[in-house]
Amino acid sequence: MNKTVKYQLTAIGLLMSCIFSAQAAKVDSNISWENVHYGTAGDYAGPRIDTTISPDNSNWYFSLGWRQNRTKGQETEVYQSGTSGATETVTANVKDYQRLDFKIAYRYRLDKGWVQPAIGYRQDLSLFPNGKTGRSEYYLFEIMHNYPITERLSSTGWIKLQFNPNESITYTSKRSTSDFYPGTTNPRPANYRIVDRDESVTWEVEQGFRYAFSPKFNVTAALNDTGNRQEQDDLINSSVTKRDLQFRLYLTYNTDFGLQFSPYLRKTIFGDAKEWKLSNNDTATPVYLDKDTTRYAMRMSYPLNKNVSLTGEYYIERVKKTSHLSSDETKQKYLKLGLRVTF
Repeated sequence: MNKTVKYQLTAIGLLMSCIFSAQAAKVDSNISWENVHYGTAGDYAGPRIDTTISPDNSNWYFSLGWRQNRTKGQETEVYQSGTSGATETVTANVKDYQRLDFKIAYRYRLDKGWVQPAIGYRQDLSLFPNGKTGRSEYYLFEIMHNYPITERLSSTGWIKLQFNPNESITYTSKRSTSDFYPGTTNPRPANYRIVDRDESVTWEVEQGFRYAFSPKFNVTAALNDTGNRQEQDDLINSSVTKRDLQFRLYLTYNTDFGLQFSPYLRKTIFGDAKEWKLSNNDTATPVYLDKDTTRYAMRMSYPLNKNVSLTGEYYIERVKKTSHLSSDETKQKYLKLGLRVTF
């Protein structure tokens, strides 16, 4: 067991200890199972835990999240070595993925609302059957706010920045016969480490207005600007920039018997999200890609008692990509079911 896995297991143990031993604090924990379906080898499923702890009579919030899943992979036919044309079925592109999040936030309470800055850390770990291990680290800064304008109308939104300033490191302990140094026919050793500079910055800005038609029903309309710039240094120096300006609509309705419905919509404005790639070693025209994202979603919650609720989320997301060379459309289906525990 490598050190990263040990650290994650330790963090999970601390998380569960906090959940079950917190005495002078408010605990809000969601334990769930998520399943993501692309219709490709990238389909994955697995458990996740999201917990927030706030000490009594305090404005501090401590959040810890953990998730683990495995991609389905794809079955392919390959020739058996040492045989005359015999084949066998193997599963390729299988990957175990683990993610750990930690965030600290402080809520400044105003006369009529609040502002909440936060800092956080995230670690992604990918484990492959051939012995390769990939690790990435991210640092988060965000500011959330909620401010009532009138008795029914309020302003809500956030600004999020996520940095990945570190090198992307991949370890391997098993080498295939086709594993060579880039651009050469020289095979790599049986055990080696690949270090790629893969720095990135991701931003998300959302500003919306929520209107409460009644204590049981409210609607929020918002504009969301999400983007990412990634500096790549593998075989060539290049950069990839993505940006998606979306309209988002959130509805929340509470029934008399406790069931809460929360449908929401995401739609790229003008169907014109941008993605382009520039290469320092390429004098050709940069590659531009138009993207149009549409998501239809539903969240639901039903209390079993005052401390435990059933939760669920389902959405279908369609992404259309168009360039001067080709166009395609992908569909993602997402399902999450879980239990929310508060005390």
